[in-house]
Amino acid sequence: MPPRVGLPTLDRVLTDRLYAWTRAHTLVVDAVIAVGILVTFGLMSTAVGANVEHADTAAAFTLLETALLVVRRRWPVPVMWTMFVLSLAQLALLPTLLPANIAQLYVIYTVAAHVPRFRTRLTALYLGLLGSALGGLRFTATTYSYVGILFTAFAMAVSVTLVWVVGNLVRGRESVMEQLAESNRVLQRDREQRDVIATQQERARIAREMHDIVAHSLSVVVVQADAGAYTAEHAAGWVRDDAVRTLGTIGDTARAALAETRRLVGVLRDRDAPVDLAPLAGLDDLDGLLERTRSSGVPVTAQVPRREELAGVGRDVELAAYRVVQESLTNVLKHAGPGASALVRLERLPDALRVQVSDDGLGAGAGDDGEGNGLVGMRERVTASGGTLLAGPRPGGGYAVTASLPLAAPRTAPDPRPLVSR
Repeated sequence: MPPRVGLPTLDRVLTDRLYAWTRAHTLVVDAVIAVGILVTFGLMSTAVGANVEHADTAAAFTLLETALLVVRRRWPVPVMWTMFVLSLAQLALLPTLLPANIAQLYVIYTVAAHVPRFRTRLTALYLGLLGSALGGLRFTATTYSYVGILFTAFAMAVSVTLVWVVGNLVRGRESVMEQLAESNRVLQRDREQRDVIATQQERARIAREMHDIVAHSLSVVVVQADAGAYTAEHAAGWVRDDAVRTLGTIGDTARAALAETRRLVGVLRDRDAPVDLAPLAGLDDLDGLLERTRSSGVPVTAQVPRREELAGVGRDVELAAYRVVQESLTNVLKHAGPGASALVRLERLPDALRVQVSDDGLGAGAGDDGEGNGLVGMRERVTASGGTLLAGPRPGGGYAVTASLPLAAPRTAPDPRPLVSR
């Protein structure tokens, strides 16, 4: 059976964990390497020194050079120069190579692999080649054979060069890995910022929905309740039909608002719940909105194109248009004053849907406490769709709200022009 694609194998997991552990515990790893070289090559170096009656000196150089390996990655450049000085001292005091001199290759590799500056890495190569030449001359000089001198120097130079090249290749890989890690961090920050922005946008959208639902519904309920209370107190006789109609409007409005509020609260409460996030309101719901407003005592005239003329209008545009009409009629109920009437006009343009709601009431500022968010919410909704919103008093009296909603996706920034507060 072929392995499952996308699942890491056991050896890959173990390798990654081992690599991560060694990177986090470099001092321990280097200490183990130093002890291993000291145990395996130290005895050989001591034996070599004993043959030439320099056992103590050979043991000292073996101990010092292997001890430097413990801190080779923590202080690579000082270790490099210290090792070079020890190499010169060994050339002067010992007539032969020591098996523990392999520690010098470890130091050259460390500088080439872990020092960022290229000149320092190149210096390690030069020092290694210089040591190879001097070692070939010193340790084969007793044979007086130029072939032996050249062969020894060449062999050591090749070893130094190969180790240095491998270290540079590892350095290049580490550099690429660092760049990839930095790119991943940047991408992670971008994702987090996009998530924050998306969350803020969703909160703003839900806040607009809640405001539109609650403000309009409560305005209708308040108007109907006040009318019923006034009728019950001042009417000469009890009119059952009027009472039934008033209470029915209050009940229907409250139930509709409660249903939409539950839907939005459900989205906030459980993000994994299978909640329908599609807009519930659209142009098909305008009739019910207009009827509720009329039942609240405000005569509303509507000029709405036929459904076939609205073909191609997106659901988001329909929702924005519905909310503009809803909030505008809510403002008429709250601020236009008694006896005011409203006109709702929708016009399908070649590239936009124009929505206009006007009234012949008291105009801007009537009964306004300055704390409403209706126009601000309308503007946010319209500009999010790439449209524009104008609101203000009419020259002949009353108030008008005009929104232009493009049918295509928005390509421009929101309109920064201020609105006239009502």
